[in-house]
Amino acid sequence: MKSHSIFWLLCAAPLVAGCVTVNPVYLKDANGRTAQCGPYTELANIPMETEAAEVKMRSCVSGYERQGFERVASPG
Repeated sequence: MKSHSIFWLLCAAPLVAGCVTVNPVYLKDANGRTAQCGPYTELANIPMETEAAEVKMRSCVSGYERQGFERVASPG
């Protein structure tokens, strides 16, 4: 019985390891308007979640860049 508990603990560990938050990206246009993409949260250790968060970020940033925004270090 003890070996079953250890097995389930090892299987569940990656799923309960926590969530990872992708840091936000800040953008500013020539008129001084700011925009923010993210933060997006993904489940750690799940490749499809990681890829989905990266796709969301790239899509958001590229959309703003097409509108003339440029990346900046901070929102201020």
